[in-house]
Amino acid sequence: MTRGQKITALRRKAHLSQEDLAEQMGISRQAVSKWEADSSAPSIENLKELSRIFDVSVDVLLEPDKESAEVDESDIPPNDTGIKAQSTQAHKKWILAAGAAVLPIGLIAMLIWQQVQILELQAAVTELRSRGAQTIYMPSPAETTKEVTDYQLEEVAYNQESKTLTIKVSVVPLNFTADTTAQISVKGSTNTVTADAQQLDGAFTAELEVPLEPSMKLYFFMQQGTQTQPILLDDLSYLLSSYQMTGNSDFIGQLSRTSSGLSISGEVQTALEFIYSDSRKINLYPIKGTVSLIVDGKTIKTEPIVGIDDILDLGENNGMTATDALSGTTFYTQFSEVVPWQYGQSSGYFLTQIEDNLGGTYEYQSEIRF
Repeated sequence: MTRGQKITALRRKAHLSQEDLAEQMGISRQAVSKWEADSSAPSIENLKELSRIFDVSVDVLLEPDKESAEVDESDIPPNDTGIKAQSTQAHKKWILAAGAAVLPIGLIAMLIWQQVQILELQAAVTELRSRGAQTIYMPSPAETTKEVTDYQLEEVAYNQESKTLTIKVSVVPLNFTADTTAQISVKGSTNTVTADAQQLDGAFTAELEVPLEPSMKLYFFMQQGTQTQPILLDDLSYLLSSYQMTGNSDFIGQLSRTSSGLSISGEVQTALEFIYSDSRKINLYPIKGTVSLIVDGKTIKTEPIVGIDDILDLGENNGMTATDALSGTTFYTQFSEVVPWQYGQSSGYFLTQIEDNLGGTYEYQSEIRF
């Protein structure tokens, strides 16, 4: 069972949604989603908090292959049968490791320290991305990129119409010769984009326009003579959430029967998550929005979302500095109406419509239940 599967199983065992867990920990829902997808790792502090919430030891979360009676495999997300098979094989490895308890204590301590260092590196990268850093400079993980010392990724431009992002990638190989050629490629769920890399001062650089997809892997291909070496550089799946807002809307208030129809009094709460930071070259944030009351297919009333057009001023008024990231907020739209309502037949809902600064549009509905 992977670390992400354990978090998912323990969360479901605690009867928590991703939103509930994120709220308890003071983080975004996307962070929880990335942990459960194994595309990023919790920091040491977050591991401690998860341990407290789930009432398990940190060891259970820290070691992907460590089994625990607190984790029920029936709570693993339904991916495919290969996941449980991998978990079983990993468990056998731990049994063998337990049988080899004669390993020197110094070697065991070194292995544990290496694991901690890897986790801290993953946490540092995750924090950079959560803060909106668009140029990420990091040592390449030794287990996947032994032939690359480091690389740099820069987000250049976003095209809302085609939903594509232009990125500039620079890679520094550990060893190469004058006749070495290279390509940089991004493989997505349905599309693969590849570009020839130009070598300058020891770095191979290419610019690619890539469609944003739920799954995106960055590869570096070195060609020396007749040999081609593929190197996995990074998982770029996080980019999709950087250019698409997520959100929801809920009506909080009172509904009561009157002689002339249904009385509706309360507010529509619209929660939006996005990324804005002065350190980003390309930012995403809402610029306008409305909430409409619709009954039996007819629009009864439409109200603008107050404050959404000066969202950046809101961040400054809350003390946001250039190094901070404004990751989301909630807007409140008041309604007090008496609408025609045929009890047992009528239906209605609030429709929230949002537009972002990059031209993206979003709709959320909140049903009227009476």
